[in-house]
Amino acid sequence: MSAIKQRGLLAQLGEHRPYKAGVTGSNPVQSTTLLPYLLLKTCYSKANLASATCFISMETAVKRDERILIIDEQSLSQSYLRYALEQLHYQNISYADRAQTALTLCRQNSYDLIICAYNLPKGKDGYQLFDELKSTGCQKISCGLIFISADTDPALVHSVLELQPDEFLAKPFVIRDLQQRIERVLKRKQQLRPVYDLLEHFAYDKALTLIDQQLSQAELHKLFPLLLKLKGDILLQQHDYSTALAFFQAMLHI
Repeated sequence: MSAIKQRGLLAQLGEHRPYKAGVTGSNPVQSTTLLPYLLLKTCYSKANLASATCFISMETAVKRDERILIIDEQSLSQSYLRYALEQLHYQNISYADRAQTALTLCRQNSYDLIICAYNLPKGKDGYQLFDELKSTGCQKISCGLIFISADTDPALVHSVLELQPDEFLAKPFVIRDLQQRIERVLKRKQQLRPVYDLLEHFAYDKALTLIDQQLSQAELHKLFPLLLKLKGDILLQQHDYSTALAFFQAMLHI
């Protein structure tokens, strides 16, 4: 609701008072603590109540502090992603329009989530950038990655999925689609953070022990595929090939 509409609504309801400099609350539009209560108090119709509720929701929404990097060369797509993330109350957002810029930012900063597009100009495309981000380890394992692309050719999608991003989202998409994927990724990363922290410190044996403990908890069944994958990766990282072979053979019979 714009400031002009707010003033008009309050004036119609007999609640508008002239603004006096230095007097707290004398301007109901500027007084964010007073206006929501005035709106609820004076709005009786369903339409006005809906407007008041919407306004209060925007004013009291909790800001999200997760750090997000958007990698997309299209300014329109960047603008839409920024708008969508701001609507979802994310405020720490960085942008890159090409692979080299993204790599520089990733070396200098730690992100909770990267949203990476396939079509990038000059140099590496999104697929190659994604591969390098994974192979160089310039972001923590706990950083989520959502791959977005307007190209849904089966060959491309298959090659992207082989790199195992946390989520894949086809353009165009609505805010609700983006929200679902972001929340799903961040929730998984948070649940697996104790394992990731151990892996960051190369404490592989402790990580395996923790994974086995989590695999015994039925309430974590949605994480089982990821936990099993992590266990196989750790066994290979330790060069424990005999145990890894037995593990992967057992997985084939699940």
